[in-house]
Amino acid sequence: MKRVIIFKFLFVFCLLLFTSGCSIDYNLTINEDSSINENIIASEQTDRMEARTKLKGEQAINYLYNMFVPNDEYSLDYKEENNTTEATVSYVYENIDEYISKFSSDVFDKINIAKDNDKITIYANQKQKLGGYGSSSLIYDEINVNIKIPFDVINSNADNVKGNVYTWNINKDSEVKTIEITYKDKSIKNKATVSINDKKYNFSYEYLILGVGVVLILSIVIFVMINNKKNNVV
Repeated sequence: MKRVIIFKFLFVFCLLLFTSGCSIDYNLTINEDSSINENIIASEQTDRMEARTKLKGEQAINYLYNMFVPNDEYSLDYKEENNTTEATVSYVYENIDEYISKFSSDVFDKINIAKDNDKITIYANQKQKLGGYGSSSLIYDEINVNIKIPFDVINSNADNVKGNVYTWNINKDSEVKTIEITYKDKSIKNKATVSINDKKYNFSYEYLILGVGVVLILSIVIFVMINNKKNNVV
């Protein structure tokens, strides 16, 4: 009887060790107006996650996410069902510069960006392998980085491409990876930079042309009114 109990215990223990572990889907969507949506989904067996983090419930989830997104501005939603915990965080950025400035992760070095007119290159280097290798313990077993771009992509080193979604697959068995993608941001061509009191402001050409048109019409109206007044006086 004891042997049966011990066998069951070992079976459950091995099942927890070798079943699919913590999976992260990192989704980045670059919109046509250059705003950016960031969405990160994590899923893990609840008891395995709590055992590895040595924490319970929401604290365990926060520990999991603080390794990837240590940013108080993120809102965290999570649910636990059938011994599986799934959590989601999301954030919206006005542009890529704001995204780069706020990005923080134990998985990747700070993201770099290079701009050449309308050509933009995003580059990130993985710090270390997953699954506890390296100087610190990254408890993730798999990370899928998905970047969705509506613009023309000139070059990328993505593992998979489906439509306009570029995917990099990182797991415990893969070597450290770099993420690199270059694309043409069409929205940049439609913007003009105006300097006012040493401050730079970006305006859409459509709005700039509309503003100039309105000023021109008002100037003509004022000119006509002034001339009418002069004629009436005479």
